Amino acid sequence: MTEIDLAALTIAEASARIDAGTLTPTALTEATFKRIDALDPAVHAYVRLMRDSAIAEAAAATERAAAKQRRGPL
Repeated sequence: MTEIDLAALTIAEASARIDAGTLTPTALTEATFKRIDALDPAVHAYVRLMRDSAIAEAAAATERAAAKQRRGPL
């Protein structure tokens, strides 16, 4: 899947892929930001993006997923 396609996954689809090890929270978060970057100039839907903290949280979630210690589907 392309990064834009990843950002279009439902939470259930993304969660299943993370559980299967075919997707990481970091990759999903990066794809989501790329989609925002591509579309937001036209729609202006975001006032503030917290990229640094989102990427840090995704990295921590990626480590937990690799250790089979996910907190839940979200």
